[in-house]
Amino acid sequence: MSNPTIQQIDVDPDYAKSLLGTLDPRQRVQRPRHVQFLAREMESGNWHSTTNDLIVVSKSGTLINGQHRMAAVVLSGVTSKFWVMYDAPDDSYGVMDQGNSPRTLGDYVRGAGAMYSSMIATICRLLLPIDNKDLAISSRASTADIQRYINDEYDRLLVAARLAESSRDVCASKGTFAAGIVICLRHDDSKAAEFFEMVSTSYPHGLDAGHPARTLRDLLIADRLKKRQLVKGGPMKAAIRAYSAWIEGKKLFVIKLDESMPTTPKVKVTI
Repeated sequence: MSNPTIQQIDVDPDYAKSLLGTLDPRQRVQRPRHVQFLAREMESGNWHSTTNDLIVVSKSGTLINGQHRMAAVVLSGVTSKFWVMYDAPDDSYGVMDQGNSPRTLGDYVRGAGAMYSSMIATICRLLLPIDNKDLAISSRASTADIQRYINDEYDRLLVAARLAESSRDVCASKGTFAAGIVICLRHDDSKAAEFFEMVSTSYPHGLDAGHPARTLRDLLIADRLKKRQLVKGGPMKAAIRAYSAWIEGKKLFVIKLDESMPTTPKVKVTI
């Protein structure tokens, strides 16, 4: 009886397809979104073979671990290196993945050393699909996507997180609110920072009725107290629309929100 052997090999699309043809019938239903994520990593050259999660082929020749990675090789058309275990006991499948716990976006952000990691993870989750047109809404961002985004937007992410944190007694959804602040900072860093400082209840000067910052603050407080329920992404949309009114010098008594997601302030500069 042969013992299991482990070796690192180049797996091309043809071999990956042949392994998928031997898939153990007990395998989980394939998750297309995860396959697409892995395929993007392989296509971009970000795939590494050092993972300790082996491709496993049983003594009877069935693939009992690695179906998503093999499907990604086929989808990407890229030959990649993998550590493969051959001749594993046929009953090994029953103990596969019991300790599996995929990394969250927050884990990746913490790994990048970012402050306000939880809030910045929410910003990335909301804005990456908007900024990266190749990334489908709600799809999983790659490590490279996240790292590049943090590198490019690091200063704004920190400013937005700080401003949202200073309004913690105003807004319950700080990460979503901070995403709206990031978009406004892109329009004008100093003016956006000035505006969102005014949203905090600690702002030392009174604001007249109709001032966009006051209207935004009142809306967020009402939502936090559950007096009304904002639409999905509401704090982000409200932040952008209130800032847009302020930058145009307009009064704003009601912030109307719908299901559309503004990606830039709609600003006609008049001041």
